[in-house]
Amino acid sequence: MKKVTLFLAFLLFTVGMALAQQKTFSGVVISSEDGKPVIGASVVAKGFPGVGAQTDLDGKFSFSGPTSVKTLMISYIGMKTVEAPASANMKITLDPEAKALEGIVVTGMGVKRSQKSLGYSVQQVKSDDLKTTRTTDLNNALAGKISGARFIGGSGATFDAGSIVLRGTSSLSPGGSEPIYVVDGVITNKNMVNMDDVVSLNVLKGPAATAVYGSEGGNGAIIITTRGGTASGGGSAVQTVVDFSHTTTFEKPVNYFDFQQEYGGGYMGADAELYVYRWKEGHNPEWKVLDGQRFYDYANDASWGPKFDGKPYIPFYAWDTTDPRFGQTALWQAHGKDNILELFRTGITNTTNIGFGRASQDHMTRVSFTNVSRRGMAYNSDAVRRFLSVKTSFRPMERMTVDLDYKYTYRENHNAVNEEYGAFNPVYSFTQWGHER
Repeated sequence: MKKVTLFLAFLLFTVGMALAQQKTFSGVVISSEDGKPVIGASVVAKGFPGVGAQTDLDGKFSFSGPTSVKTLMISYIGMKTVEAPASANMKITLDPEAKALEGIVVTGMGVKRSQKSLGYSVQQVKSDDLKTTRTTDLNNALAGKISGARFIGGSGATFDAGSIVLRGTSSLSPGGSEPIYVVDGVITNKNMVNMDDVVSLNVLKGPAATAVYGSEGGNGAIIITTRGGTASGGGSAVQTVVDFSHTTTFEKPVNYFDFQQEYGGGYMGADAELYVYRWKEGHNPEWKVLDGQRFYDYANDASWGPKFDGKPYIPFYAWDTTDPRFGQTALWQAHGKDNILELFRTGITNTTNIGFGRASQDHMTRVSFTNVSRRGMAYNSDAVRRFLSVKTSFRPMERMTVDLDYKYTYRENHNAVNEEYGAFNPVYSFTQWGHER
């Protein structure tokens, strides 16, 4: 009996020693980008396999381990691994890992996931790639960066972002074949996206977009995340960031037709000759000054008529008695090579952006303003576009985050050039139906 009692006492003493050698490690893990908790981060004791835990919905963790644990390793997909001295009530901030982010995408629900873990097609376009050649239009910035997509350029005079087709030109959707554009979770007009605020862009293809956004997403979805304030490293410290950028771009006509300079208006070709006007009774008496002068077929709008010879002829305006040039002849010759370029000038676009961000552990605010002024290549076709964005996030209490996002876009076009086929297009007269005279 005495031996049994001694054995039990020794066993209890051993268990007590083991319990006394255990220690509790706890804390919270947050992101340096927005100050929000990192859910599912791995926290393990360095040198002690199997000792650790994952953070919960509030980014918190707690586990027991040997007192000999000196360092904890904290890791999460898309963020840099951190080593911190082991203790209780720790506060750990994780920074984004640029290289690891190559495999991380934002899903249709706004959740960051590893691209390999998804069962559908997602393509990511990095913000750095969008800014390689800076453009103010979203789809023009995406041109050539999305596999299998077809792009149709938009009007430069009206800031139109053009069109993009991800799945094919045939569609039963009311909106045609274009995808939807989702900015910070809200379906938005493509022409209202400020390229200076874009942080990440993910292209959602296939039925996955339909599953998330319904029939509107039948042609795919372009999911855009915009910039917010940068959270401070922890505690009550407040971080303030001011950024400024300015870009000036120039544009000029590059490609145009090689116009012929040998034949004037008409369609008879090399054998055509100019008509000779003969005044007679019944004609306008004032036209008598034009008697014996040549004229061409004004009614025919082709440009394959009589060959230029540099001799006088009657231009169309010389018949109008109210025109100051009435009765005056001109020389039957070309107006000059490449005179189409006289319709254009060098276009200039100035883009200025200023942003202000202020953040602490539980609060984040960013205000940005972008002004885009464009002097179009066509004369009297200037345009202005302005963006104002206010984005704030704060935590009034545990397990509750309030996000507010306000965006305002202003667009003004001065005498936008008609770019459709027809007489209202300023270059229409330089087509095959415009006289060379």
